[in-house]
Amino acid sequence: MWVVGADYTRATYQSGVAQPTQQNAEMLLGVTYQLFHFDRYSMQSQLLVFPGISDFGRIRLTTNDTFSMKLSNNFRWNISFWDNFDSRPPLNAQKNAQGLSTGLGWTF
Repeated sequence: MWVVGADYTRATYQSGVAQPTQQNAEMLLGVTYQLFHFDRYSMQSQLLVFPGISDFGRIRLTTNDTFSMKLSNNFRWNISFWDNFDSRPPLNAQKNAQGLSTGLGWTF
C-alpha cells in the first residue's frame, strides 16, 4: 500500500533555560508491505519519508518491521524493530533512534 500526503508539526523542546519551538510543513511518502502472511506467521514492513517543505533539505525517515506468530489458544507473539532518522535533529540530539519491542496478545 502506498501513502502520499502532507503534514504539519509543532514541537516544543526543553533545553536548560530555553524552550525552542519548531513548526514544520512536510510531504509524506511511504509504503507498507505485507511480506508474507500465512495462518501461523506474518511479517509487515513500513517505510515513511518526510521531506521538509518549510525546512527545505531536512528529511525524516521512519521504519517499522513487525514479525507476528500465532501461538495456541488464540494467543499471538510479536516482535517489532523501529528506526527514526532526522537529518537535522533539534538541540544537538542524535540523528537516529532505534528500538526493539515485543508483545503478547490474545484474539477473541
